[in-house]
Order: sequence, then structure tokens, then C-alpha cells
Amino acid sequence: MIVFVENDLEGRETTIHWHGLDQRGTPWMDGVPYINQCPINGLQRFKYRFIADEAGTFWWHSHIGSQRSDGLYGALIVKEREEVVENQHIMIVQEWNHDGDADHIRENIGATFDGRIKWSGFRTLDNLSMGPYRAHSILINGRARFSDDNVTIDTPLTRFMVEEGEVYRFRVITAAAFYPILISVDNHQIELIATDGKNIKTQPCDSFIIYPGERFDFLLHANQEPDIYWIRALLAVTPFSRAPLGEAILKYNGAPGRYPRTSPNCTAGCNMANCPYDYKSYQPYPNTSCISMNKLRGGAGLPSTPQYEAGNFRQFFLNFGFVQGSATVNGRVFKSPTVNIYTQPKDVTDPCDEVCTDEVVCRCFHVIKFPGGSVVQIVLTNLVGSTEGSFQEPHPIHIHGHQFHVVKIGFPTYNETSGEIIAATPDIVCEHCDGSVDRNCREPQWADSSWTRNLPGIPERPPMMVGLLTFS
Repeated sequence: MIVFVENDLEGRETTIHWHGLDQRGTPWMDGVPYINQCPINGLQRFKYRFIADEAGTFWWHSHIGSQRSDGLYGALIVKEREEVVENQHIMIVQEWNHDGDADHIRENIGATFDGRIKWSGFRTLDNLSMGPYRAHSILINGRARFSDDNVTIDTPLTRFMVEEGEVYRFRVITAAAFYPILISVDNHQIELIATDGKNIKTQPCDSFIIYPGERFDFLLHANQEPDIYWIRALLAVTPFSRAPLGEAILKYNGAPGRYPRTSPNCTAGCNMANCPYDYKSYQPYPNTSCISMNKLRGGAGLPSTPQYEAGNFRQFFLNFGFVQGSATVNGRVFKSPTVNIYTQPKDVTDPCDEVCTDEVVCRCFHVIKFPGGSVVQIVLTNLVGSTEGSFQEPHPIHIHGHQFHVVKIGFPTYNETSGEIIAATPDIVCEHCDGSVDRNCREPQWADSSWTRNLPGIPERPPMMVGLLTFS
């Protein structure tokens, strides 16, 4: 691919990240400012050139400031030479704020406002803080309707045309800045066939949740009465009264009418895929069962999960969270290097050798080194404050330049009446070397040290799903 980017944003820099592409041999084309490349200054031009060597659903977006949430993004579809399903639609979803871009979030931290009205902000379904950014609408391919003071702005909605009896592949991408979005199609079942550019074994479901940066491909059989049906994109947060609903139209060729009159068909025994919870009796939506990400399995052509190899194995625990108001990994705040790490690697300094404490937040250029060709097991956690019964908002995690296998997800303990978290996962302990409590969980470890080589419940060489992991 050769892409010329001309930056006409006077006084503003930009870069483009090709989300999901590995960039083998061309890491400087990855589009992360100050790490992979210098930003493209206003009125300058830059040529991206790289190999897109794997078929799948990917996307591109700005990697500077709030430009992505302002709309600087698009789909990037790498097709097979012969597509199994010829009929295809692309659907990009995003939450939208009518008052300003994501930059205004900094002014709202600790004092959330919707316009000039103060409110408590959105929360997750298990009652964690989800951020102050008020989403007024959900865009589907850039279109949505907006209601305010019982007045609906009746703007045109995106339409997806289908022919009765045909099968269609929907490629769903989320450009959301913060929130999970629940996708469903009235009167139609969904068959998930790929996630984050990788094929999975077909997973039937009635709806699925998609998180910032993720992609899901699903098959839709146009086997219903030729009519007009709602495609729904609901913000999966509480309070439900403030959660906006995005809508698009699935229209059969020849069907009369302008807008659908259908209702959600999930009334009994319905399944929600990519559900981040592990509820037994409590359910976030009525009559709905959760299919969590670790229950999905890889499709044909995916490699088996790498196995433990003595002398060729590395394990890293990365604990994400906010410490003293700063975003940290293992208690460290990331500090950008002062030189280009590709052209001047020997000049990169500022190692993370400072002693971090619960009161002192370290700031450094945080680098993890491991030998090429090794088997690496990365354990992602979100446990800052968990030893004191405090739980932080979820964080989407996206690893550039690599593919990985999701082999285990550890769930917290829930109140089975309210669905709220009451205790962190028992799989991890937050302790210092001397056995004292690590309040910020800077050095998380397995509760069972034998899991370094053999995680429980993982069959020998399972064909696990590969892709982006959203970990709560």
C-alpha cells in the first residue's frame, strides 16, 4: 500500500495509524507520533508505504489528540483474492458528543458536566466509573438522530440493502473513544465469523458488544419477511435512561416504507457475545446469557497457542490504572523519549530504575526487552486500589505490531443480585517481595506460582482466538 497524507490542518500535527496491521519490516510506518515517526506538520505531506499481507477487517485513524474522535478515521479492508461471501457491508460505529471534542474531558475530570448541567457520569454494568464524556448519539457510518427536550432531529439514517435469500458479511468497526456498544439486528440472528481481522469458529448470537478499537465480522442471512428492520447500536452503560441508541436500517429490496416498526426480538434464551462479565444468576440484560471472549475459538488457518519452552520463555505482568491522577503501568507514568528510538537507539536514556512507592509515581520511558523468537506470556490486570476494595474503570489494551492468543480471562467476584464487583479476581495477588500489601499492585503475581508454566483450564495447544484484548 502507498498512501499520501497531506495535512491541511494549519497549526496542528497529525499521523495515521493502520490499526491491526503488523508492519513487519516497516515499524516506522505504524503512525505513533514521537515513537515510530515524527508527526506530519501542518501543510506538510508524508508518504506511507507498507505491505498489507493478511486479509481481514482493519481500519486507519489519527494517532494524535482527539482527532480520531472528531472523525479522522476510516475502514481498511484487505480482501481475499476470492471472497467466500461476495455480498458485504461495512459498518463503523462511534459515540458522539454535541458539545465539543474529547479534549474537553480534561476539564471535566472530577466534575462531569453535560453542557452546563453537572451529572455523575456513565458507569459500567458492574457499577464502575466509565468516564465523564457524555455521549449524546451513536453514529453508524457517520449518521444518527438526536433527541433533545422531546424533539427529534429527523436526519437520514444509514441504510443497508439486502436481497431475500442472500447471505451478507457485515464488517463492524468501532471508532469509539470510551464506551462499549451493543450491536443487534431486529428479527435476525448474528453469526460471528471473525474478530480483529482473524477468523473464528462460527458463533451464533443475538447481539454482541464491541469495544474501542475492535472489529467483528458477522454473517446475516436475509431469510425474514421482506421488510424494513432496525439495526441497533446501544451504549452498554448505566444509567440506561441516558444511554443513547444508534440506529441504522436493514431494508429488503422492494420493501415499502421509510422507517421500520420492528422491536428487539430478544425475549427469552438470547445470547450476547463478547460479554465482559461472568454472571451466574444476575444478568445485565433480561433473558440474556453472556458469551465471554475466552469462549470463542480460532478458525481455520490460525496457529496453535505457543507452549512453554524452558530457557525460551518470558512472562510479564502489566497492571494498568490511575495512581495519584496519572495513568500508569506498574506504577510508572510513560515519558516520551527525547530522540528517535529507531535512528538513535543508543541515545535513549531515562531508564525505569527509580524506586516507586505508593506515594511516589515514577515517570520514565518504560521499555520491556525480550529476545527475538521467544515465547512471551503477558498478563494484563486492572487492580490499582483493589486490595482496599476500590475498583477502577476498564481500559482497552491494544498491542501494536504483534498478534497474540487470548488463553485465559480472570473474572472478579460479583454480587449475584446487583451484578456489582465485590472482590478482585482470586488469580492474582498484589504483594511486595516481603509479603506486605502492594496497594497499587506494581508487582502483581500469580496466586499459584505454578501457573507460570501451565495455566489452569487451558487444553493442550488450543486453537484460541487471536486479536485485540479488552480487559476489565
